[in-house]
Amino acid sequence: MKCKTNLFGKAFMVFLVFCTVFSLNCSRSGTNAQDVPIVQPGDSSLRLPELKPFTATYKNVNRKNEFLGMITTELKPGSVDAQPAFWWICSIETQKGTIVDSIAFDPNTLAPLYRSFPHSKKGYHFLKISGNKVDGKIKPPEQEQMQSLTIQFERPIFESSLLDFVLAALPLEKDYPVKFPYGNYSAKKLAWAFAKVKGKEQVASEEGETFDAWVVELEFSNGSKRALWIANRAPYRVKSAGGWNWQLVQTQVED
Repeated sequence: MKCKTNLFGKAFMVFLVFCTVFSLNCSRSGTNAQDVPIVQPGDSSLRLPELKPFTATYKNVNRKNEFLGMITTELKPGSVDAQPAFWWICSIETQKGTIVDSIAFDPNTLAPLYRSFPHSKKGYHFLKISGNKVDGKIKPPEQEQMQSLTIQFERPIFESSLLDFVLAALPLEKDYPVKFPYGNYSAKKLAWAFAKVKGKEQVASEEGETFDAWVVELEFSNGSKRALWIANRAPYRVKSAGGWNWQLVQTQVED
């Protein structure tokens, strides 16, 4: 009887140790996840670069390094409803024609103000964005007519296509973690991009201009991943990998 009691006692102690270790691990994981700082438009952690109009040209290649077409991005000053803004216009060559994505944002907060995406795999949308509210029209894939869209997110959002500007405004360093809210318009819900800095590399454009760039790994709520090479001067995104891979050809900056 004494032997059985001792065996039971030892088994119970092992069980308690296992539960304690498991609980600590779960707690640590949760704490780490909660400790990742959230950055949203207008945060004091953003040190906005002095934006100047520029035009950048990239080669677009797939994972097999096969050429898909050219990508041109243009940053220029403008306005939205009389509010000063910068317009980021991205033209992407594809076999079916050129896709043009136009986004206006507030240069003081990096908050998106308007987006026009008239042709994409995700359909068509024309959206006016104010803080956490989105109003506009959207045509989901395989549907014939535009639909009115109104969304109220839980917090102000960034545009996922403009995270290179957001990252360039942060005090990046190795292992620096951060997460950003952005809008999933089709699903009408808030989404997140998680970023971590892996290190620093030197990147050269095809024309020989060199950039010191932070290598930032991004993971989005939908599970997709991307890496961006972020410089502290235009065009800020000097390289990207994941899905479409951007290779910088040249940059022209206006004085």
